[in-house]
Amino acid sequence: MSLPYFNLYPTDFEAKTSHLTLEEDGAYNRLLRLCWMSPGCSLPDDNAWIMRRMRVDQDTFDRVVLVVLDEFFTRKNGRVSNARMMRELAASAAAHEKRVLAGKKGGTAKALKTLADAPSNAKAMLYQPEPEPEPDIREKEAIASTKKQPRKVKLPDGWVPSQRNIQDATDRQFTESEIQNEADKFSDYHRAKGTTFADWDAGWRTWLGNARKFGARGSMAFPSGSGGRGQGGSIASIVARRHAGG
Repeated sequence: MSLPYFNLYPTDFEAKTSHLTLEEDGAYNRLLRLCWMSPGCSLPDDNAWIMRRMRVDQDTFDRVVLVVLDEFFTRKNGRVSNARMMRELAASAAAHEKRVLAGKKGGTAKALKTLADAPSNAKAMLYQPEPEPEPDIREKEAIASTKKQPRKVKLPDGWVPSQRNIQDATDRQFTESEIQNEADKFSDYHRAKGTTFADWDAGWRTWLGNARKFGARGSMAFPSGSGGRGQGGSIASIVARRHAGG
Protein backbone atom coordinates (compact mmCIF):
# COMPACT_ATOMS: atom_id res chain seq x y z
CA MET A 1 0.00 0.00 0.00
CA SER A 2 1.24 3.50 -0.77
CA LEU A 3 -0.20 6.97 -0.48
CA PRO A 4 -0.82 9.25 -3.48
CA TYR A 5 2.34 11.07 -2.38
CA PHE A 6 5.72 10.15 -0.93
CA ASN A 7 8.15 11.97 1.35
CA LEU A 8 11.07 13.79 -0.26
CA TYR A 9 13.95 15.00 1.89
CA PRO A 10 15.82 17.65 -0.14
CA THR A 11 19.01 17.53 1.93
CA ASP A 12 19.34 13.76 1.67
CA PHE A 13 18.36 13.78 -1.98
CA GLU A 14 20.85 16.50 -2.92
CA ALA A 15 23.67 14.82 -0.99
CA LYS A 16 23.35 11.66 -3.08
CA THR A 17 22.53 13.23 -6.46
CA SER A 18 24.63 16.41 -6.66
CA HIS A 19 26.90 14.76 -9.25
CA LEU A 20 24.02 14.15 -11.69
CA THR A 21 23.47 16.27 -14.77
CA LEU A 22 20.19 18.08 -15.21
CA GLU A 23 18.97 15.33 -17.56
CA GLU A 24 19.99 12.58 -15.16
CA ASP A 25 18.37 14.36 -12.22
CA GLY A 26 15.10 14.65 -14.16
CA ALA A 27 15.26 10.99 -15.22
CA TYR A 28 15.84 9.92 -11.61
CA ASN A 29 12.83 11.88 -10.39
CA ARG A 30 10.59 10.46 -13.11
CA LEU A 31 11.71 6.90 -12.34
CA LEU A 32 10.92 7.42 -8.66
CA ARG A 33 7.43 8.65 -9.52
CA LEU A 34 6.82 5.72 -11.86
CA CYS A 35 7.88 3.27 -9.13
CA TRP A 36 5.61 4.86 -6.54
CA MET A 37 2.62 4.73 -8.88
CA SER A 38 3.19 1.06 -9.76
CA PRO A 39 1.91 -1.93 -7.72
CA GLY A 40 4.61 -3.12 -5.36
CA CYS A 41 6.57 0.11 -5.92
CA SER A 42 8.59 -1.53 -8.70
CA LEU A 43 8.77 -1.56 -12.50
CA PRO A 44 9.02 -4.45 -14.97
CA ASP A 45 12.66 -5.17 -15.83
CA ASP A 46 11.98 -4.41 -19.49
CA ASN A 47 13.99 -1.66 -21.17
CA ALA A 48 11.39 -1.17 -23.90
CA TRP A 49 8.60 -0.78 -21.30
CA ILE A 50 10.65 1.67 -19.22
CA MET A 51 11.72 3.67 -22.26
CA ARG A 52 8.09 4.04 -23.35
CA ARG A 53 6.95 5.14 -19.88
CA MET A 54 9.88 7.54 -19.57
CA ARG A 55 8.89 8.99 -22.95
CA VAL A 56 12.46 9.06 -24.29
CA ASP A 57 14.14 7.86 -27.47
CA GLN A 58 16.72 5.09 -27.60
CA ASP A 59 19.68 7.48 -27.55
CA THR A 60 18.43 9.33 -24.44
CA PHE A 61 17.59 6.06 -22.76
CA ASP A 62 21.07 4.64 -23.33
CA ARG A 63 22.86 7.87 -22.50
CA VAL A 64 20.81 9.05 -19.48
CA VAL A 65 18.23 6.59 -18.13
CA LEU A 66 20.45 3.50 -18.05
CA VAL A 67 23.09 5.48 -16.13
CA VAL A 68 20.54 6.33 -13.44
CA LEU A 69 19.13 2.79 -13.34
CA ASP A 70 22.57 1.27 -12.89
CA GLU A 71 23.47 3.62 -10.03
CA PHE A 72 20.26 3.96 -8.02
CA PHE A 73 18.08 0.94 -8.80
CA THR A 74 18.21 -2.83 -8.31
CA ARG A 75 17.17 -5.21 -11.09
CA LYS A 76 16.14 -8.53 -9.57
CA ASN A 77 13.58 -11.26 -10.28
CA GLY A 78 12.22 -9.44 -13.29
CA ARG A 79 11.53 -6.18 -11.39
CA VAL A 80 13.31 -2.84 -11.00
CA SER A 81 13.17 -1.16 -7.59
CA ASN A 82 14.78 1.58 -5.52
CA ALA A 83 15.80 0.73 -1.95
CA ARG A 84 14.80 4.11 -0.49
CA MET A 85 11.37 3.97 -2.14
CA MET A 86 10.79 0.46 -0.77
CA ARG A 87 11.53 1.74 2.73
CA GLU A 88 9.10 4.61 2.22
CA LEU A 89 6.49 2.09 1.02
CA ALA A 90 6.93 -0.01 4.17
CA ALA A 91 6.63 3.06 6.38
CA SER A 92 3.51 4.17 4.52
CA ALA A 93 1.88 0.75 4.96
CA ALA A 94 2.68 0.73 8.70
CA ALA A 95 1.21 4.21 9.18
CA HIS A 96 -1.95 3.21 7.30
CA GLU A 97 -2.38 0.12 9.48
CA LYS A 98 -2.06 2.21 12.63
CA ARG A 99 -4.76 4.61 11.39
CA VAL A 100 -7.10 1.73 10.60
CA LEU A 101 -6.63 0.16 14.05
CA ALA A 102 -7.09 3.53 15.76
CA GLY A 103 -10.30 4.09 13.82
CA LYS A 104 -11.67 0.70 14.85
CA LYS A 105 -10.82 1.27 18.51
CA GLY A 106 -12.38 4.73 18.46
CA GLY A 107 -15.55 3.40 16.86
CA THR A 108 -15.87 0.63 19.46
CA ALA A 109 -15.32 3.02 22.37
CA LYS A 110 -17.92 5.43 21.00
CA ALA A 111 -20.48 2.66 20.65
CA LEU A 112 -19.91 1.44 24.21
CA LYS A 113 -20.24 4.97 25.59
CA THR A 114 -23.48 5.51 23.68
CA LEU A 115 -24.96 2.32 25.11
CA ALA A 116 -23.81 3.18 28.64
CA ASP A 117 -25.36 6.67 28.50
CA ALA A 118 -28.71 5.45 27.12
CA PRO A 119 -31.67 5.13 29.58
CA SER A 120 -32.24 1.58 30.80
CA ASN A 121 -35.73 1.46 29.28
CA ALA A 122 -34.67 2.86 25.93
CA LYS A 123 -34.65 0.67 22.85
CA ALA A 124 -31.23 -0.27 21.62
CA MET A 125 -30.23 1.71 18.57
CA LEU A 126 -28.32 0.13 15.74
CA TYR A 127 -24.70 1.22 15.74
CA GLN A 128 -23.55 2.73 12.47
CA PRO A 129 -19.75 2.81 12.38
CA GLU A 130 -18.08 5.71 10.70
CA PRO A 131 -16.81 4.70 7.27
CA GLU A 132 -13.10 4.21 6.89
CA PRO A 133 -11.30 6.09 4.15
CA GLU A 134 -11.30 4.40 0.75
CA PRO A 135 -8.00 2.52 0.17
CA ASP A 136 -5.66 4.00 -2.35
CA ILE A 137 -6.32 2.79 -5.91
CA ARG A 138 -2.89 1.17 -6.06
CA GLU A 139 -3.65 -0.73 -2.85
CA LYS A 140 -6.82 -2.13 -4.40
CA GLU A 141 -4.92 -3.21 -7.49
CA ALA A 142 -2.19 -4.83 -5.43
CA ILE A 143 -4.74 -6.74 -3.32
CA ALA A 144 -6.71 -7.79 -6.39
CA SER A 145 -3.58 -9.04 -8.15
CA THR A 146 -2.88 -11.44 -5.26
CA LYS A 147 -6.40 -12.90 -5.49
CA LYS A 148 -6.50 -13.62 -9.19
CA GLN A 149 -7.89 -17.04 -9.95
CA PRO A 150 -6.00 -19.44 -12.26
CA ARG A 151 -6.95 -18.95 -15.91
CA LYS A 152 -9.23 -21.60 -17.36
CA VAL A 153 -7.99 -23.19 -20.59
CA LYS A 154 -9.14 -25.85 -23.02
CA LEU A 155 -7.65 -29.32 -23.01
CA PRO A 156 -4.18 -28.98 -24.64
CA ASP A 157 -3.77 -30.33 -28.16
CA GLY A 158 -2.35 -33.83 -28.18
CA TRP A 159 -3.28 -34.40 -24.52
CA VAL A 160 -2.31 -37.78 -23.12
CA PRO A 161 -2.49 -38.88 -19.50
CA SER A 162 0.62 -37.96 -17.59
CA GLN A 163 2.37 -40.32 -15.20
CA ARG A 164 0.46 -38.60 -12.42
CA ASN A 165 -2.86 -39.13 -14.26
CA ILE A 166 -2.05 -42.81 -14.80
CA GLN A 167 -1.17 -43.19 -11.13
CA ASP A 168 -4.47 -41.56 -10.10
CA ALA A 169 -6.32 -44.13 -12.22
CA THR A 170 -4.20 -47.01 -10.95
CA ASP A 171 -4.94 -45.96 -7.37
CA ARG A 172 -8.63 -46.31 -8.23
CA GLN A 173 -7.97 -49.84 -9.50
CA PHE A 174 -8.44 -49.12 -13.20
CA THR A 175 -6.65 -51.59 -15.44
CA GLU A 176 -4.27 -50.47 -18.18
CA SER A 177 -6.84 -51.02 -20.93
CA GLU A 178 -9.50 -49.22 -18.90
CA ILE A 179 -7.17 -46.24 -18.36
CA GLN A 180 -6.59 -46.03 -22.10
CA ASN A 181 -10.33 -46.22 -22.81
CA GLU A 182 -11.17 -43.57 -20.21
CA ALA A 183 -8.41 -41.30 -21.56
CA ASP A 184 -9.85 -41.54 -25.09
CA LYS A 185 -13.35 -40.76 -23.86
CA PHE A 186 -12.14 -37.96 -21.58
CA SER A 187 -10.29 -36.28 -24.45
CA ASP A 188 -13.09 -36.71 -27.02
CA TYR A 189 -15.79 -35.55 -24.63
CA HIS A 190 -14.08 -32.35 -23.49
CA ARG A 191 -12.85 -31.43 -26.97
CA ALA A 192 -16.39 -31.84 -28.33
CA LYS A 193 -17.82 -29.63 -25.56
CA GLY A 194 -14.99 -27.10 -25.60
CA THR A 195 -14.64 -27.47 -21.82
CA THR A 196 -12.28 -25.14 -19.98
CA PHE A 197 -10.60 -25.98 -16.68
CA ALA A 198 -8.01 -24.25 -14.54
CA ASP A 199 -6.76 -27.67 -13.38
CA TRP A 200 -7.08 -30.52 -15.89
CA ASP A 201 -5.49 -32.98 -13.48
CA ALA A 202 -8.39 -32.34 -11.10
CA GLY A 203 -10.82 -32.72 -14.02
CA TRP A 204 -9.31 -36.13 -14.81
CA ARG A 205 -9.68 -37.27 -11.19
CA THR A 206 -13.33 -36.15 -11.21
CA TRP A 207 -13.88 -38.09 -14.44
CA LEU A 208 -12.43 -41.25 -12.88
CA GLY A 209 -14.58 -40.81 -9.79
CA ASN A 210 -17.74 -40.46 -11.88
CA ALA A 211 -16.78 -43.49 -13.95
CA ARG A 212 -16.65 -45.55 -10.77
CA LYS A 213 -19.77 -43.96 -9.36
CA PHE A 214 -21.98 -44.61 -12.38
CA GLY A 215 -20.72 -48.15 -12.87
CA ALA A 216 -20.25 -48.24 -16.64
CA ARG A 217 -17.04 -46.31 -16.89
CA GLY A 218 -17.26 -43.31 -19.17
CA SER A 219 -21.01 -43.74 -19.88
CA MET A 220 -21.57 -40.17 -18.68
CA ALA A 221 -19.55 -38.89 -21.60
CA PHE A 222 -19.60 -41.20 -24.63
CA PRO A 223 -21.58 -44.46 -24.35
CA SER A 224 -19.82 -47.40 -25.90
CA GLY A 225 -19.66 -47.04 -29.67
CA SER A 226 -20.93 -43.45 -29.78
CA GLY A 227 -17.96 -41.22 -29.00
CA GLY A 228 -14.90 -42.83 -27.44
CA ARG A 229 -12.48 -44.30 -29.90
CA GLY A 230 -12.20 -47.57 -27.98
CA GLN A 231 -8.90 -48.49 -29.62
CA GLY A 232 -6.92 -51.28 -28.00
CA GLY A 233 -3.32 -51.22 -26.90
CA SER A 234 -1.18 -50.21 -23.97
CA ILE A 235 -0.67 -46.88 -22.23
CA ALA A 236 2.44 -46.45 -24.37
CA SER A 237 0.33 -46.86 -27.50
CA ILE A 238 -2.10 -44.12 -26.55
CA VAL A 239 0.82 -41.71 -26.18
CA ALA A 240 2.21 -42.79 -29.56
CA ARG A 241 -1.18 -42.50 -31.30
CA ARG A 242 -1.88 -39.02 -29.98
CA HIS A 243 1.53 -37.70 -30.94
CA ALA A 244 0.96 -39.20 -34.41
CA GLY A 245 -2.38 -37.39 -34.64
CA GLY A 246 -4.50 -40.48 -33.88
